[in-house]
Amino acid sequence: MREIKFRAWDRKTSKWLYNSNVDGCNILGETIIMGGWMYEIRLENLNDIIVDQYTGLHDKNGKEIYEGDIVRLKNWEPSDMQISFIEGAFCLSDLKTGEYVGDIHYVQHAGVQQSEVIGNIHESK
Repeated sequence: MREIKFRAWDRKTSKWLYNSNVDGCNILGETIIMGGWMYEIRLENLNDIIVDQYTGLHDKNGKEIYEGDIVRLKNWEPSDMQISFIEGAFCLSDLKTGEYVGDIHYVQHAGVQQSEVIGNIHESK
């Protein structure tokens, strides 16, 4: 069973609200609760918050892979893909269009890590 973790990006301030081993994420009224931390957020600003979920996978360096991460894959063209959540599943998607490219398990091949997290879509813009 995979570990359920989240991280949250504030578009307005261009900062992570919390970027660590987060046990859960709840939005209650004007408060977002992540990993025991509470952040007061005005309701009109909730659209500025993007929550990414952990995929349960790691890259070749042992780094956790989250939704919104950009991964570089060996032997793929193009080699840089976005991790997305489309139709109920994590997958690889095109960086420009966001369209489905392949199954998330292509980050590994025959048990060998094929990917490296090189950034994320929030900080790379």
